[in-house]
Amino acid sequence: MIVGDRPVELRYLGRGHTDHDAVVIVPGSGVVFAGDLLEGGAVPSFGDAYPLDWPGTVDRLATLVERTAVPGHGDPGDPDWVRGQADALRVVVDLGRRVAAGELAIDDALTQTPYQDFPADDLRHALKRVVRQVHGTLDDEEPG
Repeated sequence: MIVGDRPVELRYLGRGHTDHDAVVIVPGSGVVFAGDLLEGGAVPSFGDAYPLDWPGTVDRLATLVERTAVPGHGDPGDPDWVRGQADALRVVVDLGRRVAAGELAIDDALTQTPYQDFPADDLRHALKRVVRQVHGTLDDEEPG
């Protein structure tokens, strides 16, 4: 498609922040607009996320970033920053899987996340979301 006078590509790379995240690639510019698949300066929002899928989706995104990825919030980053985002998401998923398996208490998992500078409640929700996806109850109504 053409936006203004520039060609752009719209792609779906898989579930992550939501089940319908799309990225915009601007061919020839080295820039990819990643939306909320990436987050600069905060814990990624797991409100309606698919955490088990998210790291792989960001891995696919990283292969498309030649120079700059523009996140939904925060400063743009380079390909290494994008790979770091995938790695951080993978840590949250691994911790959540351990919580789901009964190997680790959620409060202990909170002390091991890569987001120690952010509110614990943000991470608690993320870990609970992983547990729900592991147990196959992600689409069930969440208690109020």
